[in-house]
Amino acid sequence: MSPSSKLTYLHPTDCWYWSFHLTYLMGPNESESGEFSFSKTAMAEITNFQKRLMQIGIHGTMASTIALGHKLHLFEALAKVGSEENPATPKQVADESGCKERYVKEWLSAMAAGEIIEVNEEEKFWIPKECVADLTVGLALQFSLFLPLLLKSYDNVCKVFRKDGPLGLRYSDFTGFYQTMSSLSEAMHKRHLVSDFLPALGADIPERLKGGGMKCLDVGCGNGFHAALLEHGEKLIRGHRRNPVDFSKWAGLALRWAELEPQKFIPVRRVLNCDARISVPNCVMSMPVKFDFGKVWATFPKSNFTGIDITLEAVQQANQRRKDDGSTFDNLAFMQMNGGEMEANWTNKYDVVTIFDACHDQMRPDLCLKEIYRVLKPGGVFGMLEVKASSNVYTDRKEMGELASHLYGVSLLHCLPVGSNSPDALGLGTMWGKEKAKKSLMQAGFTNVNVVPTPMFPFNDLYVCKKE
Repeated sequence: MSPSSKLTYLHPTDCWYWSFHLTYLMGPNESESGEFSFSKTAMAEITNFQKRLMQIGIHGTMASTIALGHKLHLFEALAKVGSEENPATPKQVADESGCKERYVKEWLSAMAAGEIIEVNEEEKFWIPKECVADLTVGLALQFSLFLPLLLKSYDNVCKVFRKDGPLGLRYSDFTGFYQTMSSLSEAMHKRHLVSDFLPALGADIPERLKGGGMKCLDVGCGNGFHAALLEHGEKLIRGHRRNPVDFSKWAGLALRWAELEPQKFIPVRRVLNCDARISVPNCVMSMPVKFDFGKVWATFPKSNFTGIDITLEAVQQANQRRKDDGSTFDNLAFMQMNGGEMEANWTNKYDVVTIFDACHDQMRPDLCLKEIYRVLKPGGVFGMLEVKASSNVYTDRKEMGELASHLYGVSLLHCLPVGSNSPDALGLGTMWGKEKAKKSLMQAGFTNVNVVPTPMFPFNDLYVCKKE
């Protein structure tokens, strides 16, 4: 039986045999000597669609393995003990990371076979210099981290699909997911919250906040980053890296950003109580690095800020925020509260209300939007940042490509289940989109809804509404 004919009799449960064939299906076509090529012959027997399905499965496994290496600090260990000039053995990486050598060897092999790291014939490993930052502190790495977090509730999501299954899932089922999302949101929003987001709500908003007396509410505040930043200000310093990271190679991510703000100093999220910013060509993304903290700029201590969230753990984290000197924030409060049932005495209380990527997760976002309208003062402004979508999957696929598939997948594994967990839930999902959002805002009472372009947040739309 020839190698190619064996594929016909391959049993789907034979994982090793399946992996063996995949290796050759995706490998080189033929040798330089012109000898028989398994890959070339076998590939003729499968369609492009079958090949695509195989590649998706392979990439899913690679993403999980990358996430494992990130969590166990294996990339950092390899970068420390190995280089192209002096490649590292599995034992060296194991000793540096505090992990078992045999498991480390398997992980290194998976990464090398996937061309994430390099390996020589002696089975020694290293990370190319230009890739070290991407694999240790790069933001693109976050995309691989989502997969194991979302799949923790995989079996429960299967149950909610069934007609006799539960309606949805609880927020508490996704604790690790929220921690990663908070870090990602903080990294991406820090640079633009004060300088771009606030002016988008109204040209006079920053000056009014500086003047004092304004009351602001953040609904779905999470760990309190946005409200704390506005109350105390944004801390940025200038930092320098020996090897600046070139994000222009990031397929699907940098393509849209490269034209927006070339050669910017960008902020980074807090790491061990210190902040920094790095000059990165053609990129508006953020990444964590370690530098001493610097001066405070853009602060609104004379205005009042409140954050509410339905998740107790998020509110507890928010209330642990402190200034650099260890003191508590002035004019800043966080409390656990359902956005659809705010305090009765809050009517016409707030000058500005914001909600960041948190409306679509709610079971009754319509009630929340009506409550937001109620608590706004006449003339008050509401800013809602939501995922950019059209409310039509055909249009989303045409305009967003594979990113749309990723966002629908995140919705399926998290946002839709948590937004469907009650008999009266609307079940919007991540990709509810522009048309449904505008309709919901108008039904809440807003008569003038403006969709403001947000080049600083290329995956979002900003809805700006004023209470007449």
